[in-house]
Amino acid sequence: MTLAANILTLHSLIASRPPGAQRHALADFVGSPEYPLAILLLLPRLAPRVPAPLAAVAAGILGSGLLHLEGWGVALVGAIPPGLPSFTLPDLALAGALWPTALGIALMSFTESIAAARAFSRHGDGPVDANQELAALGVANIAGGLFQAYPAGGGTS
Repeated sequence: MTLAANILTLHSLIASRPPGAQRHALADFVGSPEYPLAILLLLPRLAPRVPAPLAAVAAGILGSGLLHLEGWGVALVGAIPPGLPSFTLPDLALAGALWPTALGIALMSFTESIAAARAFSRHGDGPVDANQELAALGVANIAGGLFQAYPAGGGTS
């Protein structure tokens, strides 16, 4: 995309936002999804050597702290509980409803993990064992599911 197309996309996203409560315009922009999107679209053109995703996250953290966005009605994450998550048995009643989606996610995760393993294997490492990769992902996700973790998977991004 060209810079002009990126700016038009950003402008149309900002214009399509539903009207909200009375808020400060700067707080509304910094607390909106358009703020990091503007950094992600424009920063690579203006400063190609600066990592745009890292700059977007840092600017969001700084903006929320310096502008006190919570006082302007922008929802923040809030307190994160300390310590490790507790052990929780899964609700098996949800398995019937979730299995088609879970199967698709598992297939994509496995495919990406195998592709990453093959891409990063060195010449003398030998072939990647797909069965071992699948077993490792399965065990990691079962163990993670018992502690409310995000699904595990290997990837290049």
